[in-house]
Order: sequence, then C-alpha cells, then structure tokens
Amino acid sequence: MNRLAKIFLKHPIKTIRLNSNLKKIAKKNTMPFEERYKYMRDFIDLYHNAGNIVVKTYGLENIPKDMDGGLLMSNHQGKSDAMAIFKALPDFPTSFIINDERSHMYLMESICNAFGAKRINFNDLKSQLRVYNEMADEIVGGKRFIVFPEAKYTDNKNNLQEFFTPCFVPAIKSKTYVIPICLYDTYKVLTEPGSKPVYCEVHFLKPITPDEVAKLNKKELCDLVKNRIQEKLDEIKKTKGEK
Repeated sequence: MNRLAKIFLKHPIKTIRLNSNLKKIAKKNTMPFEERYKYMRDFIDLYHNAGNIVVKTYGLENIPKDMDGGLLMSNHQGKSDAMAIFKALPDFPTSFIINDERSHMYLMESICNAFGAKRINFNDLKSQLRVYNEMADEIVGGKRFIVFPEAKYTDNKNNLQEFFTPCFVPAIKSKTYVIPICLYDTYKVLTEPGSKPVYCEVHFLKPITPDEVAKLNKKELCDLVKNRIQEKLDEIKKTKGEK
C-alpha cells in the first residue's frame, strides 16, 4: 500500500468532508480564488504530515514579487509532484493543468473543479489548442498555472524525458513570466514503502522574464526551460555523489 492510500485510510472523515466541501465551492463558484487556496492549505499540510513527507524548498527568492499571472514549468516524477509544489508555495495561489483521464479520480475531480484546473486531452490537438488559448487569456487576467511539460512520468525518477512543446503556447501568447521548477526525489513519495520519512526537494530556478519570452518561439522557450532544469538536476546529483 502506498503512502497516498495510507493517508486516505488514516483520515477518511476529513477526506470525505474535504471532497464534499470542494464540490460545494465549485458549485456555488463565489469564493475568491485566494480563499480557495487557503482552504486547500489544510489538506496539503495534512497530506504531507500524515504521509511523513518532508519537502525541502529552495529558491523562493526567484519568484518575482510582481508576478501577477504566469507559468511554473516543472519536471514530472509522479502523482505527488503538484502537492510538493503547493507545499513549497504557502502564499502563492496557483492552479494547474492535468491529464483529463486522471482528473476524474475521487477527490481529484473536486479539486480540479474548485481550482479551475485545465484538463488536457493529449490525444486531441484541437482540444489542446482550445485549452492553451483559454490559459493565455486567464494568465493575462492574473492567474498562475503549474505545468508539467513532460506530461508522462512513468519511471522518470530524476531523469528528464521529452518536453511537450505545445505546453509553452500559453506563455508565448500571454508573454508572461515563466519559472522553471526542478523537482528532486518526489517520485519516492509513492514508491518507497513504510512509514519512515521520505525527503524530496523543490527548486525554483531563475525566472524567464516577459521581455525574454517575447523574443522566443515555443521551441526555444521549451529548450531554455528544459536546459535550466537539467543543469540543476546535474548540480544536485553531483553534490550528492550520484551519476
């Protein structure tokens, strides 16, 4: 049994109550986004405390104070990645995009609806373009999104896979801030059994400014983000004596 299942089994009442409240929030659609984010903080803390998950955060100073809208582009290792990033961002209301197929699982569907997450069908190009255009408009309006350009995460561990270039369309269209994020060891949250603490790292890297984004096409921006994440991964591995 993985840690995620154990968390739900440890706190079934809290989980059921959260799911119910999130459904009400999404249905009424009157609670400001900032308040929804604060509401979710309780669950994010519960998730990490119950799972004995320790998230080490680095580089928060790299998040511009004037970042009103933007994209946080991260490597992808597993189902706990977004939760690790949320844990590292205690006061930075942010939504996310998610594979449509995975967005309809118990609790996840309620979270997606309450947070206005963008569901992506990677087998439908027209659907993707529609979603990316919607994201660009919402970014201009001040919304922020977490994006995983690798899309898939099977056996990624601390190795980068191919980045999905179309994910960068919202940044190009909105000419917004793009913050690369390097996740390290987050895959261990759902692969290491037992109750001992599991440690993972979230590194916020040097931002790519709107002026810089305006000079790049989506392939160039994709390569820049991937290279920065790869450089940080190489640096971490070297520090830890890994190959």
